[in-house]
Amino acid sequence: MKNILTFLFILISNFVFSQHEVKLCTDDKTIFTYSTQSDLNGNYWWELDGSSYQLSGNTITIDWYEFSIGQHLIEAFFVSDVGCFSEPVSILVDVLECPIPYIWIPNSFTPNSDEENDNWYPIVKNISFLEVLIFDRWGERIFFSNEINNYWNGYYQDRLCQNGVYAYLVTWKTIQGRSYTKSGHIVLIR
Repeated sequence: MKNILTFLFILISNFVFSQHEVKLCTDDKTIFTYSTQSDLNGNYWWELDGSSYQLSGNTITIDWYEFSIGQHLIEAFFVSDVGCFSEPVSILVDVLECPIPYIWIPNSFTPNSDEENDNWYPIVKNISFLEVLIFDRWGERIFFSNEINNYWNGYYQDRLCQNGVYAYLVTWKTIQGRSYTKSGHIVLIR
């Protein structure tokens, strides 16, 4: 009997899973299938966080969108047709909040060297790509950057630009892969 128990444990210890970590983002996949196997006839049952989840079959499908943020324990149990129990096989799954992208584009700045509001740049969080173009009133491009932490200091061709309104075009991509573009105006006040 002891050899059968060891044998069963080895046979179902091959836990096939698709995800250890799940992010609950709107467009991301939240349904995953987990399975285990044995060459012997018998019954499986599954527990999720210590509660019975499914009573038969060697595969379960879980929609993590229905569960809370945090760590969840999945356990698979097996009992052979002759009544021998195997050790449970388990896996921990971390359900994480989706990192929410954030962008704030200021509408003015004062590049007057007083060390307050001297540079203009979009404030971003959870953004993977950022491109900024700034144009003067005649449509000439006076600033370009495709670096997230870069800023415009109010200069063009080594000269401080005049007081006035400048147009911007900002394009960004979230860490989830969605692209956005926004245009607007900046007021430069010296």
